[in-house]
Amino acid sequence: MSAPAFTVGRPRVLYRDPRFYSAFPSLAALGDGRLLLAFRRAPDHRHLFAPDQRAEAFDRVDHLHPRSHTALLPLGADLAPAGPLATLAGEAETADQDSSLLRLSDGRLVHLGFRWLPVTDAVEALAEPLRPFARQGETGPAYLHWHAAARTSDDAGASWSAPTPFAPDPLVRADLAPWVPGTSSVRGQIVERADGTLLVAAYAFALDGVRGSAVRLFESRDRGRTWQPVGAPLTLADAQLSEASLVAWPRGRISLFARTHGAEGRLAYSVAADGGARFSCPRRLDIHGHPAVAQPLPDGRLLLVYGVRTEPYGVRARVLRPGSAPGAAPLADGPEIVLRDDAPGPDTGYPWVAPLAAGRLAVAYYTADEHGIRGIEGQILSPA
Repeated sequence: MSAPAFTVGRPRVLYRDPRFYSAFPSLAALGDGRLLLAFRRAPDHRHLFAPDQRAEAFDRVDHLHPRSHTALLPLGADLAPAGPLATLAGEAETADQDSSLLRLSDGRLVHLGFRWLPVTDAVEALAEPLRPFARQGETGPAYLHWHAAARTSDDAGASWSAPTPFAPDPLVRADLAPWVPGTSSVRGQIVERADGTLLVAAYAFALDGVRGSAVRLFESRDRGRTWQPVGAPLTLADAQLSEASLVAWPRGRISLFARTHGAEGRLAYSVAADGGARFSCPRRLDIHGHPAVAQPLPDGRLLLVYGVRTEPYGVRARVLRPGSAPGAAPLADGPEIVLRDDAPGPDTGYPWVAPLAAGRLAVAYYTADEHGIRGIEGQILSPA
């Protein structure tokens, strides 16, 4: 079976503002030809620098900021803005990070994200159990993983519910449980099952008996409002797992693609043949993704899209077909598809895919421009 032919459209700037560091987009098709783009946005002070300082700061990574928040932008079928930019109200004490969008079969929008707690005191002043989870640059505050949270909208994103934190995880280490409401983070696609329940793969850093980070499954039985941990953590013996996406194949199978750390950036893969009740032991694929998302194709295969953080930097894709045996890893069907190979540095990727009319697909990701300003760009893939 040969890979379907796609025409890769020219890159388009979906959102870029020199005052902001914009990254980690997600997309949802609204059912009327429009899309909703959600992304993490935070102040970027590069525009205040002198020209020589800007050059020195070009590759500065700024993924943590106490003012980070979720921005929303409606897009037309041509990826042009179709309305004003809006922001979601956050909690007073935390900073929002990443976005994961899904439009349910009944039209409800579900938005998942996670939060950091800025800690302005020195890391050494934190209680002992919290120190390993503090993230601090040379200057500025430390950050603690806080919790994942869900919002829902029943009017195509015009208004949103108050954020509801994910339920506490009973597997969080006992010495941390009294201090934090939860440590799971969400970045990846959500699956709506045939019975209406939802499933998402989060990643956690503080589970009993788990070294480093592992994938943790969460389920919603009330159309995305509340989420409970289910099943056992998914781990790799010699690599940490994070930023996992789920995708439903035909006949009830659900696949999981996770980013790995400590395994040369290769993606890990797992599959559940029972609707997501039990996933197979993760295994590595010969694909380097930072991270990856997948879109089912009409013929039952998947289009896997992933960021590339080795030269040449950019975004690529592969068409995958099911493995030859139940639970087997999928197989590449055709050559790699290059969407972008001209990103100016490795701080790029985090793609998301949404369907458009006539078999077209919209892909969004973040990348830097020639001045180092991170923004959201995208392309349309059309069947040839």
